[in-house]
Order: sequence, then structure tokens, then C-alpha cells
Amino acid sequence: MLKKIKLLLFAALTTAMVGIFALLFNSYATASIPNTANSIMVVAWDNKQSKRKIFTQMTKLANDENISLVKARFNNLNGHNSKAIYEFNSDKRATGSFYRSEQTKKLDKQALQLEAVIGYYYTSARGATLEKLFSKFKKLGLKIMAADTALTPKRLFMMVTGSFSEAIIFAFISLLGILLIVMLLEKIYRFKAFAVMKINGYSNWQIIRHDLLKELLPLGVIDLVLIALTFFWSIWQLTASGISLFMLYMVAITFSLTIIFLVLDLISYLTLKLIDIYAAIKGQTNTKQLLVIGYLLKIVIMILLTVNTVALVNGVKDYQMDQTAIKLWNNQQTNYDLSLFWDDEDPDAPNVKETNEVGKAVHRLAIENEAILARNSQNLQPKIHDIDPDYGNLMYVNSTYLKKNPIKLANNTNYVLPKLSKNNVVLLVPEDRMFQLAKFKKQLRDFIKFQRSLPNYYSVHGAIKLKVVPIKSKQIIYNYQLLAIMQDTVSVDPILVVVNDELLSDNFYLATASQGLLRFTDLTKLRKSVKRLGLTNNVVGISNQKVQLSDYKTQTKQKFSVLIIAVIISIIQLVFIEIFISSSFLQRCRRKMAVNAIFGRSNLKLINMFLLGNLLLDLLVMIIVLQIGHGLSNIPIMLVFLLLETIVILFTCWRGQKNLLTTLNHGN
Repeated sequence: MLKKIKLLLFAALTTAMVGIFALLFNSYATASIPNTANSIMVVAWDNKQSKRKIFTQMTKLANDENISLVKARFNNLNGHNSKAIYEFNSDKRATGSFYRSEQTKKLDKQALQLEAVIGYYYTSARGATLEKLFSKFKKLGLKIMAADTALTPKRLFMMVTGSFSEAIIFAFISLLGILLIVMLLEKIYRFKAFAVMKINGYSNWQIIRHDLLKELLPLGVIDLVLIALTFFWSIWQLTASGISLFMLYMVAITFSLTIIFLVLDLISYLTLKLIDIYAAIKGQTNTKQLLVIGYLLKIVIMILLTVNTVALVNGVKDYQMDQTAIKLWNNQQTNYDLSLFWDDEDPDAPNVKETNEVGKAVHRLAIENEAILARNSQNLQPKIHDIDPDYGNLMYVNSTYLKKNPIKLANNTNYVLPKLSKNNVVLLVPEDRMFQLAKFKKQLRDFIKFQRSLPNYYSVHGAIKLKVVPIKSKQIIYNYQLLAIMQDTVSVDPILVVVNDELLSDNFYLATASQGLLRFTDLTKLRKSVKRLGLTNNVVGISNQKVQLSDYKTQTKQKFSVLIIAVIISIIQLVFIEIFISSSFLQRCRRKMAVNAIFGRSNLKLINMFLLGNLLLDLLVMIIVLQIGHGLSNIPIMLVFLLLETIVILFTCWRGQKNLLTTLNHGN
């Protein structure tokens, strides 16, 4: 039975690892070009060479060095990914994608001239050839950043920790822990069989080799079935490049896990050192050492179980608190934000030419499309009374924002914004923050003065007039942020600065759009405006707010799934180790218990003392861990695990007593 369990665990573990790799492979494939080893990101261009000459030189170099060189543009629209590529070496054709279903547009020479020089390039070049390529790019006046894009084990590990958090690594190690416990139990229950084999002349190594050879066949069958199923899936889903890369890692994963399985099995054979041949024939075991090992493992498992359970409970509490923000998101009309890319060699210098040009276009885009302005710094989690114009608990909004998000006045009616001239600014100040007004006005005037010193397509002049309107205190205001912490998508009790869209600088709107806080409601009109204003090469993605919310929910479910799996694994580990400890206890006390049974005396006191000792040990471990993590309020939840442990111990002891006299008579 235990042998079947360990093989099932191996199959489950291997399947889970292959599934995780498939998810990571998909993430890698959407941002990569097949048959390339390095990416070159052109971040700046001095414009001394023409675009045509630059692309001609790239073509010449790629052909002279016989390397693959591909210009790639990645598009993201409403969560759907696509690519546009141009191959500078026609003899080194790229499929463009690892997946058959992914949209990849291949550009011709004419279409290439409409692409920006700035952007991503992928190449198969390595070593000296790659250095020559870097040198050529620099001679052409291009500032570059390079990265190794090959799917190496190191990069795979970074993707695992980045996508699934360290919890997935813990879950993997925990599964291996369960596997080792099962293997140890299997060997202990076979002590008598091993003793017989030793009497018949088998050495420890011969026993191990005999067992492992018998296990190679079922392990090989499991590996071959998984590889075959994966191969058929890859033929259906992947291109030739995708199949070769995916199957290479698939074979490596199954082979590695098989080796790990065999190593763990070898470790479990260390128990052979504990066998006293003649004692084992009589059914005796070194129960004292086994109990010590068992309790040490149990303490570790209880610590992990407590930590994971508290993490899961806190995650559920956070998600429940997130529901207010999620409700506000769901009530919003579908809107879109821009993912922008532009050349800015010095982000601290607002007079950079490219930054100014893109900023001017984005500012015009916002006004022509009546965008929702919701500039705030909630991602920095400011204190509730922070009035810093850049980083405080306040929001810069426009009339479009107020139309979409009603604000309550002190009398609980909705505020109606009158027509706002260019130089008028309305301050919607919560009643409980009116005491900050004088100081805030001064800081705001300084902020607006600084904004006026920056480039502004609309060149607003004249004195600024501030109008103050008290609003209801403690309002939860939707701020259009979608962050890892959903609660930060709302601002509590902020001051709202209502501005005419022409007042503040181009740079202000560019920064706001880059943060996803400039929202557009008409996708068709937005795309036309992007093209007309010359932003096509700067807008690398348009994201739907509903898709972003869906992504958040997916990530949250993924996080919960990993935590739930981690808790379940810990529970399974606890059950197995408790069976191990209980079995060792029964083995140690079986003669005494048998004598009690023969003379009609109950073993209940002995069992109750064993049960009480286990529960007190676990309770002590739980309290210490919870005290360290300030989570003593979770004690009632943890008591459920003590109840489970009680059931396992009582069941194991009941079953052990049931067969006590029979096993004793047979010398087991």
C-alpha cells in the first residue's frame, strides 16, 4: 500500500511541476522570439543617421555575420497579446512565436520604415559576434541595453519565485517531505522482510539494488506516459521551435524528479542500519530512536502548518476587505489606460526633447478624448492628513472624473461642479481636514507655480483663483489605481483638487498617464487620436480596466490556491507523521498493552497519556509560533488541527489494539 502511495505522490508531483512549467513557458513565450539568445533594447537615438540607413546597416551586418536579427514590437490590447516582427536576415527566418495560435505579423521593408528605431531587437549572436553587433549599434548613434533571453534554469527559477512566490517552492519541498516520510514508513514496516533477506545472505547494498530495480519499471512508465501526453499536447499547441524547447525541459524535469525520487528512496534505506536481525524477526524495532525522529519532524511540520494557516487566514481577511474596492471597480464604465514608451535619457530633466513631444501629445490626447484624470499617490500609502502636493493624501481630478464618481457634500447631497475656467481651481476639502486648509493652499500655489514653469501646449496665463468647498468627511473615494494591494485602489478622506485640463503641464499628464491614472472611455476614438497625434510608436499597450480587475482576481485566486495547497500538504504531512509516531508508540508499548488485554485491563489510560502529551506538545508549538507572529487570535482555528490529530491517534491506536494479540503471536 505504501509503495503505491509513494508512486502516486511521484506522479502527482511530476504532473504538478510540468503544469507549472507550462504556465511559465507561456509567460516566457509571449515576450520572446524563438531561436534567439539575446535581446537588445534601443532606448535612445541621436538622429544623426537616418532611419533607412540604420535599418540598411542592420541588414548588412546580420547577413555578413550570418546571424538572426529581428526587430519586434509587442502589442497588448485588452489582455490579448500579439507581435509584429521584421527579419533583417532572410536566410535566418524566425517563426516569431512558440504558439500556433499567437498572432504574429511579419513586416515588409515598407512597413519597417514606419516603425520606430527605438524598441526591441532579438538576435542569435553570441560572444565576439554579439560584441560586434553592440559596437555597430553604438556607431549608428543608438543607446542600448542588452539582456540574455535564453530560457536557462536560473531564469526559470527566477520566474517561479516571481510568478508564484516562495510558497510554491515550499509546497514542492513539502511534497518531497511527504514522499520521504512515506518511504521511511515503508522501510520500517518491512523490517522483518529485510531481516529475512539479511539472514539469506543479502548485504544492505544488495537489498537496496534489489528494491530499486523493481521500482525503475513503474517510474519509467509514469515518466513515459507524462512525456507522451505532453508531446501530443505540444504538437497541437506549439510551433516547431516551441515543441523542441518545451520537450527539452519536459524531459529534463521528469528525469530530475526521477533522480530526486531515487535519492530520497536511498536516504530512507538508512533505516537498515537500525535493524537488529534477530530482534526484527521477533517483531522488535528501535522504537526510541524512531520516536525521537518522529517528534522532531512533527515539530517542524507544526511550525509550517501554523505559519501557512495564518497566512491563509490573513489572505482571506484582506480579500474580504478588498470587496469595497472591487465593488467600486465593477460599478465603473469600461475604461482604458495607456502603456507608454519613449526616449528619456534623464528622467529628472523635464526639458528633454522626446519627453516634451510625447508629453504634449498625451496632454492633447487627454483633452480631446475627455479623459478621466485621477492623479494620486495612494500607492505610497500616505498618512491620512498628509498635504504634500506631490505625495500626500490628495487627488487631482477633472470634471470628467466628477461625472463618473459623485462626491458627497457635508449635507449628504452630490456636489455639482460649475463650469470651470482655465485659472480656477476648486478644492473639495473634507470637513475634518479644514484645519489644514491655509497651509495646503500655500503649498498648492507653489506646486501650480512650478507646473507653469514646465512646457504646456495650452500656455495658460493669469492669476490662479482657489475656491474651497467643504465635503463630507471620511468618504471612500475611488482612485483608479489597480495595485497588488487592492485596498489601495481607494483613497480615504482625501482632499480633491479639481482642475481645468489645460492648467497643468504636459509633463504632469505624461506622468499621470504612465501611472495608469489617465483613463479613456471610448476605445475607437482613443486609437484614432493616438494615430493622428503621432503616438503610435509610443503607445505599446492599451489595457482594459475590466481585464486588469480580472487579472487581479486571477492572481488572488492563484495566491489562495498556493496557500491552500501548502496547508493541505502540511496536513497530509501531519497525518503521516502522526501515524508514524503512533505506530512507533504502539510497537514500543505493545507487550505491556498485550498483557493488559490478556488480563482484561484497559489500555485507555496509556493511550490517553500518549494523546495528551502529543496535543500539549502541538499546542505549545502553535502558541509560540502565533505569539512570535502576533497571531494568537487564530488559536480557535488551529484547534481544528488538534481535533484531526486526536482522530488520527485514536484510530491508529484502535486499529493497533484490534490486531495486537495476533501480531504478537506472529512475532510482528
